[in-house]
Amino acid sequence: MDRLEIGEVLKPQGIRGEVKIKTFTDENVPVRGLKRLFIGGEEYKVLSFRDGEAGFAYLGLRGVPDRNAAEFLRGK
Repeated sequence: MDRLEIGEVLKPQGIRGEVKIKTFTDENVPVRGLKRLFIGGEEYKVLSFRDGEAGFAYLGLRGVPDRNAAEFLRGK
């Protein structure tokens, strides 16, 4: 399976485990609509997506229930 690098996890967002990502495009089109993605070699199901300012998005991921879990994804 081919993989495409679409962004980097910057930090946790809020207390419910969302992560803020910096996308590698000005628009979040490559990220919106994804059902799953890989972070640090681990597969995650995308539960929610919110647009941020240009080049940023917020994702809720299965298996990342809180801020502490999201913190482990920082920089990946």
